[in-house]
Amino acid sequence: QNPDYQFDLPGTYYVTLSVTDDQEGTNSTTLAIEVKNAPPTPKIRITDGINLGDHRWSVPADRVIVIDGTVTFDNEGDNLEFFWNINGQDLSGESIEIGLIDETVLELRVVDSRGGEATNNFTIIPSFIPTITIENWEDYTEIAVDYNVVFQAVPEGGTLDLYRWYIQERNLGDDYLLSDDINTNDSLEFPASPEGEYLLKVSGRHTETKLWTENFSFTVFVYNNPYAYIDFNNTINEGEWVTFDASTSFGFWNGSESRVAQNLNLNYEWALDGNTLAGNDEIITVLMETGGEQRIDLLVSQEPVGSQIFSTTFYADYKPWGVLNTHPSNPRYGEDFEVYLNAYDEESEAVIEFLEITVYDYEGNQRAGLIYENQGANFNIIFEIEYTGSMVLDYGLRDENNNYRENSSNIDVLGWVDIYVDSLDIKGTKEKGKKQIVDFVLTNYNETYQKTIYNGQVAIGTVDLLIDGEIVNTWSYNINPTESKQFSFEWVAISGIHDFEVIAYVSDGEIIKDNNNLTASTSIESERGTGLLPYPNIITVLISILIVSKTMRRKAN
Repeated sequence: QNPDYQFDLPGTYYVTLSVTDDQEGTNSTTLAIEVKNAPPTPKIRITDGINLGDHRWSVPADRVIVIDGTVTFDNEGDNLEFFWNINGQDLSGESIEIGLIDETVLELRVVDSRGGEATNNFTIIPSFIPTITIENWEDYTEIAVDYNVVFQAVPEGGTLDLYRWYIQERNLGDDYLLSDDINTNDSLEFPASPEGEYLLKVSGRHTETKLWTENFSFTVFVYNNPYAYIDFNNTINEGEWVTFDASTSFGFWNGSESRVAQNLNLNYEWALDGNTLAGNDEIITVLMETGGEQRIDLLVSQEPVGSQIFSTTFYADYKPWGVLNTHPSNPRYGEDFEVYLNAYDEESEAVIEFLEITVYDYEGNQRAGLIYENQGANFNIIFEIEYTGSMVLDYGLRDENNNYRENSSNIDVLGWVDIYVDSLDIKGTKEKGKKQIVDFVLTNYNETYQKTIYNGQVAIGTVDLLIDGEIVNTWSYNINPTESKQFSFEWVAISGIHDFEVIAYVSDGEIIKDNNNLTASTSIESERGTGLLPYPNIITVLISILIVSKTMRRKAN
C-alpha cells in the first residue's frame, strides 16, 4: 500500500496505482514523477589512519600517507572529479599523498558527470608513534636452506601490542603470499625453505594511539646448500700418501647447479680424525701416519652462504711392528749383550727380513758389522761387548700384505768409571797442638786406559779419611769425566807418629783393578813444641821422604 523505491538515474518516471475491491471492481491512476540528479557524498579512506567518526581521522605524524577519495558515494555511479584543498593548497585526483605534523582541516569537493557536486570537510589529527626494526637484520639477507633463524622485532620510541608479519615469496615473476598474520608475537621463525627470494615485512600497533608503525621490510635470499663428496682409493696402507678428491662437489648459484661457480665460490676444509688438515684445495694428499679405522671430513662452504659436510670412514692397513728388547739396556765394556726381536702385525703375520748390528768405537769408527736375514718372526743373539762407543740396530719387517717397515735403534756402550786418589798431602807445622790440613784429590780419568774402556762416565761414590786406622770423616762425591775434586780436613796435631789413609769407594765399581789407586796413605811425626825448630839429622829426613812418597795400591771393598 505504501511501497518504497529508489530511482537509480534522474528523469521522468510514471507511477501507476491499480486498486481492486472485493467485488472484483478495479480502477487505476498514473502519476508523473520528475527525478533529479543526486549529488555525490564525499568520503575519504586513509589506510594508515583510524576513522574517529564525525569526519575526524587520526594518522601517524610526519609520515607520507595516502588519502583516498574513491570511497565517495554517488547514487547514479557517474564519473567523478575530485578537488582537494589543504591549508590553501589546491590539489586534484582520486587520491593525494601528504605528510602532516599539526592538526589540519581537509576540504574535499566532488563533482559528478551530470553536474552535481558536494563538499565535505575532514579533520586530520597527526600523532607521533614508534618506529620498528628487526634486530641484526643485515646478517640474514642471505641464508641457506633450512637455516634456523628467528627474526626479532624491536620497537623504538614506544610500546606495541600487536604485530603484523608479512612474508611473500618471489619466484620467476610470480609472487606467493606465505604469511600475513596479525598477532602479539614480536618474533618470527622464518621458513628458510625452499630456496628463492623472499620479501619480509613487519609492522606494529602503537599501544596508546592504536596506529600502526610504518612497515620495516627487506629481502631475504635463500640458497640451496652445496653438494659435497669425496673420491679416494679405499686400499690404504699405513705410511702411504693418500689423495682425497672433492672435485665432484659443486655449488648452487641463484637456485641452479653451477659448475662454473664451483671453482669461484666454493671453499674446502679438511679434517682427519678430527684434526684440521692444512690446505683448502678440492684435492688434498695426506700421509697415513698410522693404521686402523679413520675418518675423513670435508666441509664445503659456498659463497655467499651455504655449506655441507661429507664424512666417511676407511681402514688403513697397519705396517708390521717389532718389539726389540736388549739386556742390559746400556751395556758396558766386557759384558755379555743380548738382543731379542719379535715381529708382529695387526691384521696378519709378519717376519724379520733382516737385522743388522753395526758397532762403533768412542771416536765414531766402525769396528764391526753383523747382518742376519730371513729370521722368521723371532730372533735372538748374545755376544760380548768389545768396544766402548755405540751400536746401531737396524731391522726390516714385512707382513703378508707386503707392508714393510724399517726401524733403527741406537745403543750407547758404556765404559767403566776411572776414579783414583791423585794426591794426599798434610800441610801445616808438625808440632803438637798445631792445626794440620789434610788435602787429597780424587780424579776421574786415566789416560793409559782411555782408548780401550774409558768413555766418560760420571763417578759416584764415597771417600773415607782414616787417621791411625780410625775413620774421622766421610765425603760423598760426584765427579764428571776427566775432572778432579779436592777434599780438605782440619786436624790438630798430637805428639807421636800418625798414619793417614784415604779410601775411595765407587758405586758402580771398576772393571780394571790394577790401573789406579783407590787408596793412598802417608805418615807424619808430630813433635813436642819447644819454641825452637830442631834441625833433623839426615837419617830422619830420608825416612820422612820415603814415608810421604809411599803409596799403597789396594782396592776398596
